[in-house]
Amino acid sequence: MCLQLLEAMSLPSSAQVLISTLDVPSDSSFFTLASHIGGHASRENAPLIRSIAMDLFEGRGPMMGPANLRQPARLGIAGRTSRSRRVDRTTERGSYISIEALTPMAYEGQYLKHVMQSWPLSSATHLDMRSPHITVNHLEALFAGLPATATTVIVQPGSKTAHSLLTKLRTQLREHGRRVFTTMIFDAAGVNTNEQAMRIGRMQWGAVPLPFSLLSARYNMIQMMLYCAEAARAGVPLDTVEIFNEPRELWKSHRLIDHVEAVNWSELYGDLQNGFVYEGILHSGKPDRDGREWESFAIVES
Repeated sequence: MCLQLLEAMSLPSSAQVLISTLDVPSDSSFFTLASHIGGHASRENAPLIRSIAMDLFEGRGPMMGPANLRQPARLGIAGRTSRSRRVDRTTERGSYISIEALTPMAYEGQYLKHVMQSWPLSSATHLDMRSPHITVNHLEALFAGLPATATTVIVQPGSKTAHSLLTKLRTQLREHGRRVFTTMIFDAAGVNTNEQAMRIGRMQWGAVPLPFSLLSARYNMIQMMLYCAEAARAGVPLDTVEIFNEPRELWKSHRLIDHVEAVNWSELYGDLQNGFVYEGILHSGKPDRDGREWESFAIVES
């Protein structure tokens, strides 16, 4: 029905096509619909897709045991004509094309592979994976169709997605000598804790307890820097690692990097070609670049 409606409409190539369904589509209907969306974005004068975003909302049910006991997850993927620091769902207006559907776990990889192969993604440079539940299996499907232009990935540092990404990146490096991305960006917005919990911590224990999300985020950051060192030793160093969206009100929240004024930045940028970007400022071993403002989301027309 949805496909018939799309085919009956005469949409200009610039029109947004954002599809969301509450049903579990059959393989053939999903593939046909995704291909139609890709065809729309491939028409003459269609805007270029600059970034790819993925959403995954886990289905309910037991995490252990047969997969058929769990409800399907909502899987969404979008092509966007811009690169944004803001987090938007794939079905929101920031997307140019998107499809979101209930997806059985066994078919998520197939659906992702088909989208990556049937959409015009040859100008996409950024992969937005700030959705927290992306697994290694999803990454295998994404990497299989990743365009050669993709240089940058954005994740939440304390998420399962960040852990999955590091696992997959190490595998690619050790087994294939491949550096998948040149730039890693961590959006720290989801790491913050709240004022009330911190006050309770002070009263009960005399110190502010660190929230699990912060501990996980710092652990993943350490693992990322170890990966960067390994990539440099293998002769494929990354260009930059970036952190942004740290909390501004220090009395409310911890940061990934506390006491910024005391940081020895060379310990962070030593294995990177350009340097380490913290809240928009590049810290680099190259004097002509050190201390400069750095914009990782800008679009520069060639």
